[in-house]
Amino acid sequence: QLGEGGMMLRWEDRFVVHTDCLRRVRKRLRSLGSLERQLLKAALERLETYETVAEVARKAEEAAELVRDGNTVAFTGAGISVSCGIPDYRGTTGVDAREELGHAAGEDVGTPADGNEETETDYGALRPSRTHLLLADMERSGYLSYTISQNCDHLHRRAGTSPQKLTELHGNVFVEYCEDCWVEYERDYEVDLYSTNCYKEKWFVECDTCGHGHYTGRLCDECGGKLKDTIINFGDNLHARVLGGLDKAEEMSRRASCVLCLGSSLQVTPACTLPLMGGSLVVVNLQATALDRKSTVRVHAEADLFMSLLWEALRNPKQSATDLSAGGGRGREEAAEMLRDVSVSGRKRSTNSRAASGISGRTRSKRKKTM
Repeated sequence: QLGEGGMMLRWEDRFVVHTDCLRRVRKRLRSLGSLERQLLKAALERLETYETVAEVARKAEEAAELVRDGNTVAFTGAGISVSCGIPDYRGTTGVDAREELGHAAGEDVGTPADGNEETETDYGALRPSRTHLLLADMERSGYLSYTISQNCDHLHRRAGTSPQKLTELHGNVFVEYCEDCWVEYERDYEVDLYSTNCYKEKWFVECDTCGHGHYTGRLCDECGGKLKDTIINFGDNLHARVLGGLDKAEEMSRRASCVLCLGSSLQVTPACTLPLMGGSLVVVNLQATALDRKSTVRVHAEADLFMSLLWEALRNPKQSATDLSAGGGRGREEAAEMLRDVSVSGRKRSTNSRAASGISGRTRSKRKKTM
């Protein structure tokens, strides 16, 4: 599509193809005209590719061997929460992609379809995905020693992952902490609604690095110090101690014999450097990632599908990938159904209207580094 700025690329729904089809398309690049070739290359930068259930099952078997053999750490991104109702960032229908590809004149891709700017994801209403639940199961079963997440949605904790075995690098919308004694408070409401953009409240102090607020207006029960949200906005440094902290994440990554990367583009620094500190690298993501060439096992699939197959492979090590992908076992049938329902269909974002009564400027702006 051509416009005032030259060449543009647009699509209305997810842009997903099978890996075999992608290989065929790449072979035709040289036979295309210059404009067609540029458009196709631009599309390939956002393209999501998927593999057959049989291929994912085979790779799940390979990953299971790596998990069984040593100390495994999970590294998760926004992709594992898409099925819960939270949009990712770099997917073909992600937040960043919609902004970059929203070329129509006057189009505001940040405004919900109903026109209500107060409409946004209600984190309190979200429920964990299969991936969240199975990671917690793996921890309880001794297959997973630690989880490092770039997400702020609280879903790992809600699924049963132990806070003592979890680092939430970019914060948690339900946790605030004391700036003096570091005590953390887990709430049943989103604490950042009382901090980020509450410019008119007496406790608001603009952060020098991100321009938002972090103080929530509450005080510590232990020492009386001021409480702050845990959210890492663009420009903020990662917490060294809060929510597990970067220091602990680095320690556990170095000790890992296998790092399981799920639903992340692995582009946001310094978080994306952590998987490289460990041993074998398993990368599960529909789009290309920055660490694809360094991966031991690379899987093009939804995290929910892969984790279902991995869990079955861990529990049934004697059952071959061929048998499993052919429908042997209830888990494979569920996985195949998941591929049809989740991987091919368009993504839907769950929204809920939020009233801003009592607090000035509660609307959450897009600033969380969830990738």
